[in-house]
Amino acid sequence: MEKKLKKLPVGIQGFRKIIESNYLYIDKTEYLYNLIQEGEVYFLSRPRRFGKSLTCSTFEEIFAGNKELFKGLYIYNSDYEWKKHPVIHLSFTTLGYKTDEELEKNIIWFLNVVAKKYDIDISQAPSIGPKFYTLIEGIFEKHGPVVIIIDEYDKPLIEHITNLEMAQKNRDVLKSFYDTFKDVQKFLKFIFITGVSKFARTSIFSSMNNLQDISLDKTVSTMLGYTKKEILENFADYIARFAKKKQITKDQMMQELTKWYDGYCFQIPSNKEIEQSYKIYNPFSILLALKTQNIDNYWFQSGTPTFLIKLIKEKNYPMIDIENAKIKDSGMGSFEIDNVPLENLLFQTGYLTIKDYNSSTGNYTLSYPNFEIRSSMTDQIIESMAKLNRSKYSDYIETFRNALNQNDLKKLFKTFQIFFASVPCKIHIKHEKYFQTIFYLTLKSLGADIVDIVVEDQTNIGYIDAVVKTNKYIYVIEFKFNKSAQEGMDQIHDRKYYEKFRLENKKLVLIGLNFDLKEKNVLESDWVVEEL
Repeated sequence: MEKKLKKLPVGIQGFRKIIESNYLYIDKTEYLYNLIQEGEVYFLSRPRRFGKSLTCSTFEEIFAGNKELFKGLYIYNSDYEWKKHPVIHLSFTTLGYKTDEELEKNIIWFLNVVAKKYDIDISQAPSIGPKFYTLIEGIFEKHGPVVIIIDEYDKPLIEHITNLEMAQKNRDVLKSFYDTFKDVQKFLKFIFITGVSKFARTSIFSSMNNLQDISLDKTVSTMLGYTKKEILENFADYIARFAKKKQITKDQMMQELTKWYDGYCFQIPSNKEIEQSYKIYNPFSILLALKTQNIDNYWFQSGTPTFLIKLIKEKNYPMIDIENAKIKDSGMGSFEIDNVPLENLLFQTGYLTIKDYNSSTGNYTLSYPNFEIRSSMTDQIIESMAKLNRSKYSDYIETFRNALNQNDLKKLFKTFQIFFASVPCKIHIKHEKYFQTIFYLTLKSLGADIVDIVVEDQTNIGYIDAVVKTNKYIYVIEFKFNKSAQEGMDQIHDRKYYEKFRLENKKLVLIGLNFDLKEKNVLESDWVVEEL
């Protein structure tokens, strides 16, 4: 008989429910204990579905003094005093914010609910700020220092990021709410605020002098999400069951989970640290993969970033650069709604992560965290650019993949001709970046059977436009635009782009490729191939 396992808490955001309903809980209470002992006012930024709400719920139960819920966990056996404190826990995921009027109305409704719970009269206060102040002061006078937990503080802004007027109106409502923190800190025990991004002019980062932004703090970098060690210790039986279904070893199963869902970094790193213990697995995707015993783009599909795709197109962002995006450390701070740095937003929303940090230049290097995000983002962007439905695009990708694995380049180029011919003329960019971007994104979508894909691969004398590696072949590709394919081949030979790959035990295939900008396609005479 198969061993009965604890239930996996997919989408469960309440700590009490996880414990009382016998869901599996990865003990993160040591981090929370340390935060309580060492400070009073914290802000933590993490992408959606990374455990922010569960963390808020856990804090609430700790400050409510519910010690028995934590039996067997780190904080239960610690010296924490378990004193009961009044808690105001506001989650903006539960409030409506389609308009600023709706947002203001719902915040006031929430304050009235809390006031009724603690028997505080706030009816005479004229607006959000005074009502919030009156509520906190009244609770303090009756019950002592107040704990405030605010989850997803910026959701009314993120959801309107492409509607500047609405986002600004919601920001003004939030500012009137958060301004209250300037005057109530004498009544407070602890504040914990989460969000995705740091928006300026909301008062949240200016009204509290003692606020600690721990978003990139090394001591809590693994507080949300799962480390490899945590997965191996807590999900071993699930991994074994999944491996048995797929008829592979547990190590092979772990390698696949790592490829798809690992790779997030939430601290200022060194390369050595990233390769060791500070990378984080996406908790939502891991839980669903182990529960369904199927690998899929779970996190991405749970919130397709339509607004980000729109911003990428509006800003004409060079997608070839996205896997090596640079951002100054100063750019990791707060920003204005009407001036959103795209790289920053992609990082904070979880579509890029930190890969390196140069202390001399103050530059972070950002890239896709894992295969789930890389494949999903590239598919989404190319579908948006090329106006192709997903099933049709998937057919093209499958053909490209098979052609490369079989070294059937005639089939590859013919399919590219059909592919570009199917793209509506009106969306063609009027320069070479269109073809380069489409070709790059298509290569990046090839996926499982392709060993490696590098665009603009550096050599000692220049950059190779593209290198594609399969199990048997290495393709070295040079693009030209309105010139000739032979010029691309000549450049490969002149600069000996292939030399760095000669020691690999694979067949080298050189490709010169020209894109006719007038025809917006690869013509019959537009490719040259040589095998070494």
